[in-house]
Amino acid sequence: MARKSGLGRESLYKALRPNSQPSFNTIMRVANALDAELYSLPKRNRSPARGGGDAPHETIQEPRHVDAQCDLGVFVGVLKP
Repeated sequence: MARKSGLGRESLYKALRPNSQPSFNTIMRVANALDAELYSLPKRNRSPARGGGDAPHETIQEPRHVDAQCDLGVFVGVLKP
């Protein structure tokens, strides 16, 4: 896994331990090593002005490439094998 992801073994252990906060770049490298794709979905709308309900996520028809350097604070990531 470390070789395939391009990360050192110790770095990989640190990134995957509980309560770690790996960078998005590290997450992408691990996902690629696992031959997984990372999908992002917008957060659900929880605004009382708009009914207050959690609208279901739409199905992603066309996956889009995500730049590993962008700010993903507004997304929820889902690894899909």
